[in-house]
Amino acid sequence: MSWIDVLGTYATRKRATRGHQHVLYIKHKGSAWAYSEDTLQAPLHQFAHRVSTSNSRRCHINAFLGFAAQQNLPLLLDLQVPPRMRKPCFSYDQVWAWAEHMVLRKKCKTEQSDSDSYGKGKALFFPRPQESHASQSNYVQGLVDALTLKGALYSPNRELRKVGILAAKLALPAETQRQAPLIDRSAFLKLTRACPSMLAFAALGWRISAFRAIPMISQEQQAMTFSVPTQKSCGSNIEPLTIRCQCERYHAGERCSLCSMPVPRVDTVDYGTLKRFGATGHSPRRSLAVAFRVVGGDANVDFDDEHVVTTINRRMMWFRKGTARPAKGLKMFNRYSQDHTAHPQHKLPLFLLKVAAELLRKGAQRIFVDKHNNSVQLLNVNKRALGPRFTGRQ
Repeated sequence: MSWIDVLGTYATRKRATRGHQHVLYIKHKGSAWAYSEDTLQAPLHQFAHRVSTSNSRRCHINAFLGFAAQQNLPLLLDLQVPPRMRKPCFSYDQVWAWAEHMVLRKKCKTEQSDSDSYGKGKALFFPRPQESHASQSNYVQGLVDALTLKGALYSPNRELRKVGILAAKLALPAETQRQAPLIDRSAFLKLTRACPSMLAFAALGWRISAFRAIPMISQEQQAMTFSVPTQKSCGSNIEPLTIRCQCERYHAGERCSLCSMPVPRVDTVDYGTLKRFGATGHSPRRSLAVAFRVVGGDANVDFDDEHVVTTINRRMMWFRKGTARPAKGLKMFNRYSQDHTAHPQHKLPLFLLKVAAELLRKGAQRIFVDKHNNSVQLLNVNKRALGPRFTGRQ
């Protein structure tokens, strides 16, 4: 007597926002099941802190169901399980066959714009997808996670899972990592005129998903406080970030970054606006990192100093895994700013140079802005020697 029944399926699909949504229907001795991206997504995944995480999982499930419908994959029913708990299951072999199909048909894509368009400064509203071994493993791992939590994977096995996911990851060659394009001073001026909220987005240096998810912004006298949304890499809530007025630290009455930007409307910051000016969602973040490196380099800032490390990592939200404490080193910062020598101050937005100077300033240092040469300098100044004209107060 067999302990496993092999069940046939039939499928339907309907037009969705992106592509088609696939649904598998299974019938067996008076019982019926419907598998879709909704029914196969575990509640734990639906409660993900970031909506994009849940949406990615749904995409992975739907892609697999499309393959299952195309190939007429049979499902397995374990008769040893009590009747009320029985559920049709997919097998690991079917998951690996799907991974092979993605490799051979080049179905696994990311949505990164191709690098040629960056150099030409053109906006791509429909970026050409790129093959990615990281995306390949994400698809397979996301599917296996979903099927396991929903009890729709036959005989889960830790070792088999590990070997299969690794094989899927290595099936494609490692892609060359591309840096997001920097925003130069001219493009930044046009961008911030089109969307003034981009000033706050660039000053914070956060990911666009984090910026758009800011729950509350409070404005006080000479200060603006941003509540920090929950981050999936942090094990606890992050303290709000406050930006304070630093006009008194500037030479000759120059306005600080806070006094140069309006209270942002986070919903106005979007990918479409950035793409219109040849930028991506990561461009302001990387531009700020390069500004840190350039301004700090010109001022002989010690980037090994613990205070400097903490300041940069806190602002850019690079934390130790599972905590809300800033990372110890500058690994991510060094990666973001590795090409800083190709971007001297006169090419970068003056606003970002001022943000960097304000955060790197120490003790009696004052900030000198040269608008003619588009540069910012941190200098140690004796206020008594200069007199009241240089205090920043009129």
